Amino acid sequence: ARVYPDLAFELWGPDGDIVDFVISADGRTELFAEVLDAVHAAPKIPGWRVVAFRPRRSIRARVSAMGHQLSGDQIWYRCEPEDGRLRVALFVEELTDENWDILCATSCVLLDMALGEFDAATKIAALEHYPLNDETRGLGAKPLAQLPGELDRFFAETLH
Repeated sequence: ARVYPDLAFELWGPDGDIVDFVISADGRTELFAEVLDAVHAAPKIPGWRVVAFRPRRSIRARVSAMGHQLSGDQIWYRCEPEDGRLRVALFVEELTDENWDILCATSCVLLDMALGEFDAATKIAALEHYPLNDETRGLGAKPLAQLPGELDRFFAETLH
C-alpha cells in the first residue's frame, strides 16, 4: 500500500493450499497499468497467487448498502453492440426515485462481480438503469447471470 497507495488489495481463499492476493484499481481504468506493474513486481511466494483485477464472482450473494439489499437474481439486463463494446441496460427490482442512487450503485457492484473488474471497466460502452417490472421484462430482458456468457460470445465473435 505504501508503494501503490491508489490501488486496493484483497485476500481471497484459501482455495485448497492457495491464497489469492488480488490487486485492484477499483474499476479506475487510469490505474490499470499500475495494477499490472504491481503484479509483475510481486515476489513468488509458495501458497500465494497474485491476481490482477477482481475476477468474476458469484452474484448469488446479497450486497447490502444503506439499509438496502440486492442480489444478482433481482437484476435483469439487455445489451446491444456500441462501438465495439456493449451498451447495457440494467433492470433492477424495487428501483424507485427514493432509492435510485443506492440501488444503482449496488447493482454496479453486482455487475462488477458478474463480469470481473477488467471486463466491466473495458467492455461496457454505456450503462443505464431502469426499474424491473412486467413491462421491462417484456422488452427481452434476461437474468444478469446470463450477461457474462453473452459478453464472452460477443467478444469472441468480434475478434474473429
